[in-house]
Amino acid sequence: MNTTFLITTLTTLVAGTLMLRVYFHRVNPKIWLIGPNLVVLLFTITSARIILNPNELTNTPDDRSSATITIDLIPPRAIISGIVHQALGECNRGEIPKVQGIDMRESENGFVVAIRFCIDADSSESLVIHGAEVDVYDVARALYQSRVPIAHVKMAGTFPLEDPYGFVRETEVLKLSLSSATAQEINWNTIHYNDLFNLLDSVWWHPSISAG
Repeated sequence: MNTTFLITTLTTLVAGTLMLRVYFHRVNPKIWLIGPNLVVLLFTITSARIILNPNELTNTPDDRSSATITIDLIPPRAIISGIVHQALGECNRGEIPKVQGIDMRESENGFVVAIRFCIDADSSESLVIHGAEVDVYDVARALYQSRVPIAHVKMAGTFPLEDPYGFVRETEVLKLSLSSATAQEINWNTIHYNDLFNLLDSVWWHPSISAG
């Protein structure tokens, strides 16, 4: 584009010089010499301007072809991990982290997400169930309403229980699964957290919890 501009400018100035020569030659034969000097001066200024600012002609406000658009894409696995941590929170129960692990496996229908988490409550069965229901609701709702395709959500909740030998150990007391087919039938804007457990594809409670 710079070369074309220079050629056009030079052609215009030369043509103007010839017209000046024809017109002023009748009045004063020497006055038309101003034309060539003017050509040299303007051509020099124009050339120097283009050399010093090579992008002045090419990058105009209306020329969007050279614009570069950068989009930061967050990987789906990072989005899923962020959703789970935000839904469950980061408050640990002693040395036990709230989010103990997240496993993500990609399938044809979306991601299969398996989550292991600790249930925050005291030894009361009702509080354990309530805490688990709230956690499961928050995670399932956030995942299935995200822009990441989710095929299946599996969750395992842990809670400290005393074993037959008298030791208190962190034990899985809850296992559940919720498929995308079931999740699509749920109105997440109206369903209550304690009603979700009646719609899950599968639910298992530890006998010490379910028996009360």
